[in-house]
Amino acid sequence: MVRKPRILLTVILLAAIAAVDVWFAGGRAGHWVADHTGPMLRPAVAAIGYVHSWTGAFFSRGDLAAENLRLRTEMDELRAAAADVDVLRHELEFTRAATGIRERFTGDPIAAGIFSWYRAGSAVLATINRGEADGIAVGDVVISATGSLVGVVREVYGNHAIVTILGDPNLQAAARIMGKGIAGLIRTGEDGLVLDLVQKEELVEEGDIVLTGGNDHFPAGLIIGTVRSVDARQQTLFSIVRVQPSVVPPLSGSVLVLRL
Repeated sequence: MVRKPRILLTVILLAAIAAVDVWFAGGRAGHWVADHTGPMLRPAVAAIGYVHSWTGAFFSRGDLAAENLRLRTEMDELRAAAADVDVLRHELEFTRAATGIRERFTGDPIAAGIFSWYRAGSAVLATINRGEADGIAVGDVVISATGSLVGVVREVYGNHAIVTILGDPNLQAAARIMGKGIAGLIRTGEDGLVLDLVQKEELVEEGDIVLTGGNDHFPAGLIIGTVRSVDARQQTLFSIVRVQPSVVPPLSGSVLVLRL
């Protein structure tokens, strides 16, 4: 839109210069005037050329600014579209993973999101965005979509709840080694998660999967973690079996709440 006025101005100026030149060139007097006014007109012509260049650069900068604004707008739209796709992908993955969990339990788990986690002294806690209004109650078990134990509901409010996370010293659970008749008690020691009460003669190996035993508050078969080390050198009846939890704070994303 800005190019037509710029071109028209240039044409008018050049036409005026040409007319003056033709008029002066029409006679002897014209030659005399032209000879004496030529040096005076040259700076004017140069000035007109400078103005033409400057206005062209000015309008070019305006065009460039408008183009940059358009490109930034398109980039923002692309980022928003990518964010929407990422949300849909996450929701689809969570739904697929949770399908098997829903089939394992008679009650319908409640989907929730963890929006903060924190430590209060030795306590490891998280906040979920579901509460009493959603049917959440103290003692409900919180798991991941893939069936890993996250924690247990500690406090319930109208629209949110506080969860004690696995790794909190106050959280213990009956546990067993998958595929083996070895049971124990999962708890948090000074150096992390430990499977306690495992006798030294019982064969526990690194990489063994640790599950909830099911003979306490927690349903059987929830994944706790994997054995990361076994120490049978202590002067006690039991080995020290250290466990790497499958869910590690800081926590984020979606979880399922099992109403017990």
